[in-house]
Amino acid sequence: MTHRLAPVAIVAALAGSAFAQSTTITVDGSQSQMDLTLTLVTALGSDTDTDSSPISGTLEIELDDYAVPTSMIIHDFDLTLDNDLAFNFTFFLSNIDASATSLGASYATPVTPAGPVPVVADLFSFASVSTALSGSVTAVGNVFGVGDINENIDLASQGVFDAPADGMITSDGTTVTLDGGVITFSGSSEVIPGLATMDVLGTVTFVASGPAPAPAGCNAADLAEPFDTLDFSDVVAFLTAFGSMDPAADLAPPAGVFDFSDVVAFLGAFGAGCP
Repeated sequence: MTHRLAPVAIVAALAGSAFAQSTTITVDGSQSQMDLTLTLVTALGSDTDTDSSPISGTLEIELDDYAVPTSMIIHDFDLTLDNDLAFNFTFFLSNIDASATSLGASYATPVTPAGPVPVVADLFSFASVSTALSGSVTAVGNVFGVGDINENIDLASQGVFDAPADGMITSDGTTVTLDGGVITFSGSSEVIPGLATMDVLGTVTFVASGPAPAPAGCNAADLAEPFDTLDFSDVVAFLTAFGSMDPAADLAPPAGVFDFSDVVAFLGAFGAGCP
């Protein structure tokens, strides 16, 4: 985090916008899984195999309204496969076994949130979510009956995938539930220089839930008791949070940077008063 402004004084400023509080939801492994399809492609033939595993992990998301959400932001996610995967490729005098171990998928740019995107009739859709893979794929076998291979692909070295994501999100002010979430990714890597490539297609489907953030004050400036009243205690609370780089004072973009835009956002909310 970066602190670009010392909280020495507050001066009059124009109104600014504030952000809702994020929440972390936990994946239900009994209803969530990753399906991974690998295709080994050569000039003389190809073969495809698929395997799957339950997944576990968490997602950090943000809704504009935890009673009736109309927009959504993804801040972070970290998903891990519970089991290793196994594949076999057989074609034209070739037989290759592949294993995928310690697989995972995570948000590649947690400092830069994805969204916001609209939530309409509880449905959301992200055109692109930066996704990084972890783990490895090892391929062992004989190719064309003339040579043995033992190749390892580090999935973390494959770069960032721009993966679309969609699903259904609901919140009743107490519990946030993401149902039917889907993240898809694809890519290709040369596994035998000049001879073979491995195409990767993955689909992550998940259900996750977690608590909605505890109700705060009437707006972003209502940081201290008594809530629903804006007074000097809120000013002190903001200055204290700002000085310690507490997320409570990070009221305006860029996220993680504490600067004058946060002060402007606080002053705007404070000046607007409670409804």
